[in-house]
This record gives sequence, C-alpha cells and structure tokens, in this order.
Amino acid sequence: MVPIDEFLPLMYDKHPNEKYKQHFPNRNLQVFSTHPLLVFPCHYAGDPEWVSDTETSTLWDDDSVRTDWRGSHKTLKGSSSSAGLQSPISRDEL
Repeated sequence: MVPIDEFLPLMYDKHPNEKYKQHFPNRNLQVFSTHPLLVFPCHYAGDPEWVSDTETSTLWDDDSVRTDWRGSHKTLKGSSSSAGLQSPISRDEL
C-alpha cells in the first residue's frame, strides 16, 4: 500500500527514492498546476496549528520510537495540551 502523497510523485517520476521507483516501471503521468493556486493547504508541516497522523510516523505505529515533528498526533498524543487538535482553525479544511 502506497500513500497518495508518495504515489503521485512516483507516477510522474519525481520521487527521490529509487527503490520505490523500481516497483513502478511506467512513470509517465503528466501533472499540471495553476497559478495562482486554486486550492492550498491551510497549514504547512511544522506550523503551530499543523497536525498529521502520518508525517514522520514510525513503521507499524511503534510508539516506543519518538517522531521528530512537533505537530504530529504521535508526539501530541501524550501531551497535556490538545488545543491544536480541537481548534476550529484545524477543522476549517474539513
């Protein structure tokens, strides 16, 4: 199983991991963007209100290994403040 944010760069041959590319011989997807952007993220990785279940998560959800992003759910899971997880700002994108 490959997450979509890994799969798309593989399909248009811009993924940095050569090992992943070996599994996808046909990597000729054409991709386009608009300027200005039609949609964009409300938070970027590392921003104060940014949360993620997957960024830098450990393999098989190994909670004994600490992740390195402050905003990931795995790091915030044990913290005393969960304000960022419940804030209306983070829910606006839903």
